[in-house]
Amino acid sequence: MIRQKIESFLESLPLGALLRKLVDIVLWVAAGILLFAGLFYIIDLIMSLPGAKHPAIVLGTFLAVLIACAGISLALLILYYRTREIANFQSPSYPVIYLGTQLLRLAGEILAVFHLVTGLSAGIMFWFGSYPLLPYFDSLMWRILNFASFPPFLSGLFTILACIFQAVLTLVASYFLAEFFLLIRDIGQKNRR
Repeated sequence: MIRQKIESFLESLPLGALLRKLVDIVLWVAAGILLFAGLFYIIDLIMSLPGAKHPAIVLGTFLAVLIACAGISLALLILYYRTREIANFQSPSYPVIYLGTQLLRLAGEILAVFHLVTGLSAGIMFWFGSYPLLPYFDSLMWRILNFASFPPFLSGLFTILACIFQAVLTLVASYFLAEFFLLIRDIGQKNRR
């Protein structure tokens, strides 16, 4: 009895309907985690305000909070759009490739938003005399470029430009991989006929 249920479950996975439901649940959980992590970051920024030594630092932190709020909202909208698109798609052939391409696009879009939010908020914090609070800035890129050794305006500008570059690269890479898998699917459909 249990073996038959497991076998029917495994047989239904590649057909797409059950897999779409599972992906839908995972994406809603991811939205909750994203919201929680974003609120944690915003609260962390706000909690750094009592240690501010200059009013400009308060203003820079406030702007960083606004950028983080906008970025979290944008990421949640992207997540909602992709979740709805996955739930509404009916594909008779190769549904797993379609799910994979949508997840690749979603990952690239969310990472691009993350790079933009961190770059803009860190650049603004540099401009207003503060130092970015994210562990993201302990990354290899950050250490190689060592933005903190420049004057504040240049550090902020280089941070923003580097994160914009990183966001664009992430988007292009994820969309390229998604289109590559769609191309493979189209070749497979052509050969099936």
